[in-house]
Amino acid sequence: MPFLWPDIITYLEAYKPIIVTKRVAWQFPYNGWYMCNTCGASRDNPSPSATGFCVRDSVGDLVYARAQQLEETTNIVVEAKAIRDGLHYYMEHDLHPLILETDSPGIKKIIEGEWDPPWCIMAEVNRIKQMKEEFNFHSFFELPSAVRRLINMDKSQIPNLRVRIAKRKAPD
Repeated sequence: MPFLWPDIITYLEAYKPIIVTKRVAWQFPYNGWYMCNTCGASRDNPSPSATGFCVRDSVGDLVYARAQQLEETTNIVVEAKAIRDGLHYYMEHDLHPLILETDSPGIKKIIEGEWDPPWCIMAEVNRIKQMKEEFNFHSFFELPSAVRRLINMDKSQIPNLRVRIAKRKAPD
């Protein structure tokens, strides 16, 4: 039976969203380990983009950070380039052992072989996989998007709150 407009309006006026809040904080790497957090961003696909990474030691001190503006490209390309650049720094400076975190679930699945890479990042993916074989670093972790924040908030463990509206079933 279809809804009538008055019924829909009554339902919407009475609607109260269920808010789900989760505390999210950057996790320190294991004692003696390094952690590299990467991020790539593109306003649209494609558009002017930027990429960056930071490396921290096991007490959370910043070892190195770099960001750079890139040509017009897509999100997946800059995410792959951020990981590649972070791993290049890791290899050049012999930072062992390493945990690498990315905020892109798609690129994580591509690197781990769960998804096939699109042609536009095939070279970066192959290089990342080669580095993964040559140098021992811990598997990729997906960094929740709510954790992306100012670098100096990470070490102090100031949490972010990820807030979302819970999904509900439509009324019968």
